[in-house]
Amino acid sequence: MTQARLAALCYARVPVADAAAAAQFAEATLGLQRAGDVAGEIRWRSGPPAWSLALTAEAQQGLGLEVADEAALAAIAAALPREGFICSWADRELCEQRGVAQALLVRDASGNALELVLRPRLLASRFFPPHDSGITGLHSIGLRSMDVARDTRLWTSLLGARVAGRVGDITYLAFDDAHHRIALYPSDRAGLLYIGFGVADFDYLMQHNYRLEAQQTRIVHGPGLEAVSGSSFLRFAGPGALAWSFVHPAAPAAPRAPRQFALAAEAFCAWGSICTELPELNPHHAKRQTP
Repeated sequence: MTQARLAALCYARVPVADAAAAAQFAEATLGLQRAGDVAGEIRWRSGPPAWSLALTAEAQQGLGLEVADEAALAAIAAALPREGFICSWADRELCEQRGVAQALLVRDASGNALELVLRPRLLASRFFPPHDSGITGLHSIGLRSMDVARDTRLWTSLLGARVAGRVGDITYLAFDDAHHRIALYPSDRAGLLYIGFGVADFDYLMQHNYRLEAQQTRIVHGPGLEAVSGSSFLRFAGPGALAWSFVHPAAPAAPRAPRQFALAAEAFCAWGSICTELPELNPHHAKRQTP
């Protein structure tokens, strides 16, 4: 078995066209705490880390992942080129901007930008949201993948994640106690599909549902129950070419073999919610990649 090399999901970087509107969304809708502006990015906190979301004018989306230690990062850096993946070390200035000791910049098989970081900074002061959002931190990321099989090999064989379950070819990947942190969705393009923030209990999820309706924010999927993980979710529109979501994760379960669900509506949402706007989240349009 490949040794676990990833420790935590750290941050997401999202390009936005209207920084002021995106900042209003992050504060009023997501309930995040502003963490300052760094190198033209607006940073936001959702827990102990110094930041977990950056709204940026750069064109490239990005995803930050904490690596367990120096040895794990060195092993990954050595293995990536042998498997045909492009990677490079971040310079000192970029590491300082990210607030990390080291960073290895990687492209997956689809071209998604991953930043494998060492010792991301934490803040001793507690996370203080602008309203009672119930946010517990960055929970999970949905990634569009043009080659799920090869991207899965990157995450499992090189990064040490494990397959937690599948819906059709959609692949859920875990590396800590959560059911999954990353989900790979077959697509004809790369990029972030959704960013999910955890909430403390189901009541918060429903409070957000009604708050979003009152704000006239467009809900694109849910409230729903993810069959593969048992987590409840609410996905909605916002800045960037992706969906945003609140997640109330199911309680950690005993380890078990990954389950395979059919590509059917009830697997996407056991309660019957249908996503009509994002084909990767719609059972009638989701792309199949199995030969």
